[in-house]
Amino acid sequence: MSEKWNEDQRKAIENTEGNMIVSASAGSGKTSVMIERVKRLVIDKKTPVSRIVMLSFNAAIAEEIKEKLTKALIEAVREAGDDERDFLYEQI
Repeated sequence: MSEKWNEDQRKAIENTEGNMIVSASAGSGKTSVMIERVKRLVIDKKTPVSRIVMLSFNAAIAEEIKEKLTKALIEAVREAGDDERDFLYEQI
């Protein structure tokens, strides 16, 4: 895992079982944590994006999340083996 995450952020990212609310002050890394958590759910746990609900009260942040997740999934498709590639491609 990247060294850039603090303890609370790591907990939010690594706890991929069940629902989670990420709530913190502005500039604390919520968006990055949410993106990393969803990346792990999709790439590592093979959770279809259709099974994930993310809410943001800011349209610009919602678009940023969508763009970053799409880029991450495209990169994962490029690096994936044949058995994973189809699933990941379907998530884009």
